[in-house]
Amino acid sequence: MQVAYDVLNGDTEFSGAQLEYPVTEITRHVPNLLVQPSGRLELKVDEMELVGGKPAMLNGRLIWRELGLDDGGTRLDIGDYEVEFDGDAEQYRFKLADIDGDLDVDGEGEVSADGQYRVDIRIVAGDNVDSRVRSVLDLAAQKVSYNNYRIDRKGRLPGQIRARLFP
Repeated sequence: MQVAYDVLNGDTEFSGAQLEYPVTEITRHVPNLLVQPSGRLELKVDEMELVGGKPAMLNGRLIWRELGLDDGGTRLDIGDYEVEFDGDAEQYRFKLADIDGDLDVDGEGEVSADGQYRVDIRIVAGDNVDSRVRSVLDLAAQKVSYNNYRIDRKGRLPGQIRARLFP
């Protein structure tokens, strides 16, 4: 990882950073989840610039390795998935895809500095996908046709989340 710090204005630039974290450590802080996800997250930051301690420019990838569901000790692994992201102080854009996962995933989204967001994800679940995964898809997504699902959401982020993302 490379870090450049401007002592005059306090701006910081990062490049080449990579972090890995178990999903269970993060989800402990998120109440009322429908299911308990499992796996590990790899965050790869190609470039990031912080102004006043908040991201002013950011691009990289978030890879969810061994994305799974933990059903009371019985763990179901459905593969690896990734989110590529890029953005600046006005807007972040992202693309979702599977990396040899059990589900074929293709999607995109964006969130703007005023907190407005849009997410459009298309999911194809083959005939061999576990029934527990289909149950989660039935709850979280709209069934478009046989084995095809879509998550299409628009809305506004809560103020405290928006304030952490944008300067």
